[in-house]
Amino acid sequence: FLMTASTVSASGALIPKDQWITDTDARLALARILSYDDATLTESLEQYRILQGQKPDDPLIRLEMATVLIRTGDDEVALSLLKSLQGTSLNDPNVIVALADVEASLGHAAQCRDLYLQAIGRSDRPETLRLKLAERMNMWGDFYNAEAIYRERLAAHPDDRETALQLAAVLRSSERYAESERIYRELMAQSPDFSTGLMGLALLKRLEKDAASALKWVDRILERHPN
Repeated sequence: FLMTASTVSASGALIPKDQWITDTDARLALARILSYDDATLTESLEQYRILQGQKPDDPLIRLEMATVLIRTGDDEVALSLLKSLQGTSLNDPNVIVALADVEASLGHAAQCRDLYLQAIGRSDRPETLRLKLAERMNMWGDFYNAEAIYRERLAAHPDDRETALQLAAVLRSSERYAESERIYRELMAQSPDFSTGLMGLALLKRLEKDAASALKWVDRILERHPN
């Protein structure tokens, strides 16, 4: 139960006014909580629609609602909602990235890339967005540019294991299996029980049609992680 401004007024509760939660803030909190679980996305959208009716020009509400719509598969509705933000929120990198991700989900690679580049130019965390752009590039097959982003990141942060994994995956996707395997083995030398690296090697060997080696890596995963 949330003690909102209206319930405080009705009940006469002795709570300092600066601690009151407005009805809108309470509903927004509920919408967010409901959005955490795929099973309650419909209920979350109901709350966001009420909020949109109350505050039709609030970019945050529209942005969060669009994110939920993407998860329910309503990409076209989400895209329309996000495009309506462009007139008032063109400089908000969060809005631009959300719009870019919808474009990606619709298969619009060029539009997604251009929007990410806009967001990178306006963001106070451009490196994070560049890595997200690389993920999208890998998704639509732009392996060359994704690789360039990952190698640039690793040149500055050689211990970034997550980026090394992403680079290995890009090389694997572009059928540069020997280079990909070298990265996986370097990661395994640092941490022999690294399950993600083991799984990457198993998948790589399957793509090489080396079933025996793939099974060997799968068995190693099961030995170290029986549950």
